[in-house]
Amino acid sequence: MINSWGVITNFTATSANGSHREVLWEISSGVHGLLIGDKGYLSQYLTEELSNFGIDLQTPLPQNMKDERPQSWVKLMVKTRRLIETVIGKLQEIFNMEKVWG
Repeated sequence: MINSWGVITNFTATSANGSHREVLWEISSGVHGLLIGDKGYLSQYLTEELSNFGIDLQTPLPQNMKDERPQSWVKLMVKTRRLIETVIGKLQEIFNMEKVWG
């Protein structure tokens, strides 16, 4: 989670080869409103389930699917996801999170 000052206050780490959907309910507890995910979360069932809890899951669509959303919204979502992925990459480098030292 990132608070209103832009400070990371919580995170959940998952294995790279596992399904991110397995921890989605843990990650999204206490979240209401917009939740931006990557294409791995693209699922009509998942979107409907989350909407029952007041969460609007938005994901980019594959190129072979028609996107009815305004292009300005899609571009903003992609730009935001790219920023998030960049920050995650930097945090991995800083904290050596890609290596298991145990």
